[in-house]
Amino acid sequence: MIGGNLTIGDELSADRKKDVKKAELSPERLKEYVKILQSKGFLSKLKGNRLVFTQAEVNDYLRNNFKLIQRLEDVNVELVKGQINFNLRVKLLAEQTPCDVFTAAELRQFIFDLNQRKFDFEIVEPQDVISNEVVAYLLAGILVQILQTVMDSKFEMDRVLGNREFIDVLCNRISFNLNKSPYLATAFASKIDGIAIFDFVRILKIEILPGELVVYPDLSILA
Repeated sequence: MIGGNLTIGDELSADRKKDVKKAELSPERLKEYVKILQSKGFLSKLKGNRLVFTQAEVNDYLRNNFKLIQRLEDVNVELVKGQINFNLRVKLLAEQTPCDVFTAAELRQFIFDLNQRKFDFEIVEPQDVISNEVVAYLLAGILVQILQTVMDSKFEMDRVLGNREFIDVLCNRISFNLNKSPYLATAFASKIDGIAIFDFVRILKIEILPGELVVYPDLSILA
């Protein structure tokens, strides 16, 4: 749901209007749309020009969903400058007693615009290659947490992870192409007031700071 009234892939049932392409938007319709985003969308959650996710919020979200990840017994994430640290309780083999594993990832590059939604991470302090797949699913969870905030919506992580073709793990490199997720692709097609949300949502910058994950959306829609 977006703003409590929008199901992924649908429009607001109340106040429904004809679908509008970006090129067809009049200044008046755009102004109306911005007002909706300011009350029900990600614009209402901005702190200055940023979306801020605290370390506690990231941990709460992951702990509420970690049981979806095989072999993972517990997770604690620490956000430090430029890096996400993962303290894991994980079974490295299916029948093995869980052990403590520390690893860390850096966001190397990303693009999130009208056409592409790709993120590339690197495991920079690996303890074992087997745990990289677990970290990949945790990183996917963090990306979904960001999307939920952008869309003011709740996603079902089991459905996100139900089709994992959007995740690519190659040694210490973990890549995501969110457009390859059927569930997320439906979300990217969602509309508010007949206008596709992601015709306007872009992410310009992501910072990992001590205790915070900070996302800078493109706010040119307000100009």
